[in-house]
Amino acid sequence: MELQPQHIFITAFVIIVLISAMTVSKRKAKAVSENSIYREAAESLNIGFINGGILSSSRVIGEIGGKRVFAGRTKLHNSRMNLTAYELCARYSLQTEGSLYVISRNGYIRLADLGVDLSVLRTKDDAFDSAMTVAYNMNPSHAIALLGHEIRAAIMELNQESWCFQMSKYGVHFYSKHAFEASADIVRGMKRVMALADRILENSDFRESHIRNIRHDSVDDVRLNNLRMLVTYYPVDREIEDLLVTLLDDSNAELQFIAAINLKHRGFDHLIAMIKNRRITGRDHLSDAIQALAGAAYHRASPLFIELFSERKERSLRLGILEACKKMKDPELSEFLASLLEQGDGDIVDGAVSALATCGTVRSVEKLTRLAEGSLNPFLRNRIGEAVAAIQSRLGDVEGGWLSGAEISDMQGALSRADNADEGSLSRVDAGEARKDMYTGRGED
Repeated sequence: MELQPQHIFITAFVIIVLISAMTVSKRKAKAVSENSIYREAAESLNIGFINGGILSSSRVIGEIGGKRVFAGRTKLHNSRMNLTAYELCARYSLQTEGSLYVISRNGYIRLADLGVDLSVLRTKDDAFDSAMTVAYNMNPSHAIALLGHEIRAAIMELNQESWCFQMSKYGVHFYSKHAFEASADIVRGMKRVMALADRILENSDFRESHIRNIRHDSVDDVRLNNLRMLVTYYPVDREIEDLLVTLLDDSNAELQFIAAINLKHRGFDHLIAMIKNRRITGRDHLSDAIQALAGAAYHRASPLFIELFSERKERSLRLGILEACKKMKDPELSEFLASLLEQGDGDIVDGAVSALATCGTVRSVEKLTRLAEGSLNPFLRNRIGEAVAAIQSRLGDVEGGWLSGAEISDMQGALSRADNADEGSLSRVDAGEARKDMYTGRGED
């Protein structure tokens, strides 16, 4: 028998109705099952529960230990993703100014999505930094203190199981790839998120977190990062000083170096030994050490300055050593500085003259005077005059008959006192002397 069109239509309609009924039935069954899972989880966690239905999913929501918590199925949808995830969230309020975000590098949320002006911070844990982006516009010390070893490990573990992970100063959001098949999945996941939130709040005593991270973190570069932040943002009290003393015996030379500098007199002998033993060789490190030693006028470092000036040829480092000698005010440096007056480098001579103002002795005055008498440079003569005046001010009048600082400054470079001439008479120096180098006073051959 041939089927009529109306029979085909009725048959198709019945099939569609049956399929729809089966789909609704499955959804109802799924909702009932899901409701049961979430209800049991809510009872275990002693928080609230919201029934799901055909068009909505079940929720667990409430407060645990002063933190707002949430668990439920959700959709992640943007230009990069369109998928179902299972969210676990614990909200809190971290008492610090500014913003902080830790987000998955390849996740649903990108830095640009946050909509605030942020800088990116590296924890110096390479594995963590390659997986997560740390963005902030807060005190960087606070961000570094928060992200200790235990917190980084917990974040990495959650991130491996998630489509997306986000931590901020307001809470932790974890979007799991795995469905909640049983109430135990929700309870276990919530406890992990809550444990991370608790650790974050515990680490909000930033000073103590820095100290703990320096002592116990497994990554030396993270320890260094925390130490730099600690000595930059917090005064060195007894507790921090005791920590720095222990770091002098650390296996990491960089930690020893920072500790020695910040211990000042208590650590300077250790710092000098590190430099002499070539444990510290970089120009920037040496410059930092020289400035620290000079700033404290630590005279035991004077032989080191002389040694470094002889060994190192970097111009900027040498000039820095001369500036440090000026701050040192150590007469033991006088002979070394006076020997530099014969240098052909004008900047070195200038630096030596300037340093002699604070380190020079009676013998230095004689050498400075000879340099002034042979120089055509009025600016150099003026600086020599100032240096001599400073030495005389410190030591009292030098031997009678020597020129004063003012007389040196007023000298005419091509004129000298005539030998055996009447009082007040002047004579020309010979032509060769008139062509003396403006700094060294040496004539042309």
